[in-house]
Amino acid sequence: MIPVHQSVMANEVMEYLSPACSGSSLIIDGTLGEGGHSMRFLKELPQCRVVGIDADAVMAERASERLSEWPERFEARVGWTDEILELWDGPAPNAVLMDLGISAFHYEGRERG
Repeated sequence: MIPVHQSVMANEVMEYLSPACSGSSLIIDGTLGEGGHSMRFLKELPQCRVVGIDADAVMAERASERLSEWPERFEARVGWTDEILELWDGPAPNAVLMDLGISAFHYEGRERG
């Protein structure tokens, strides 16, 4: 089994973003990775919808598999966050997360997004 990256500061992210996402809301996870932060949003904010973005199609697929429990509330998009948001025609998000850390998965495969 391939180890899964553990999101750093997940508690702090939830504490900061949760107030903006009460009720029906949209969160953009602009650095989806393996979906750790998105999973917390989906578990703890039951009415929110999450759109996760990653430049790496492999990572987006891994996240989609991990988050398959929420098919109505999670959508992965492959591309660069700035390009996807520039063309965004959906509702305005309640929150946008950009986790600028790096995972060991990307150290091992430097050509990844």
